[in-house]
Amino acid sequence: MNHDAGATPCYDVAQRRIAAHLNRAHPNWHVLWGVHSRRFWAFPLFSAPPGTLVSAGTPDDLVAQMRQVEMIAQYGPPPYRQPPPARPG
Repeated sequence: MNHDAGATPCYDVAQRRIAAHLNRAHPNWHVLWGVHSRRFWAFPLFSAPPGTLVSAGTPDDLVAQMRQVEMIAQYGPPPYRQPPPARPG
């Protein structure tokens, strides 16, 4: 293996390309591939509660979580509904 002096090899090229694609497709997010964690990570670039981020092992799961966060940021969390009391017997 011959590397340039001081060069670091690029790992997980396919996953990094997917992350770059997700960044272009979802400009309100910053998406990264975690080489160590083996997960995709997305940080919102819009008004969201501090510390909000999502991660998933697949791009589809990540996008689903991103959409959920967007919905909550836009419309608020779903209202709490108390479950009906249990019926005896």
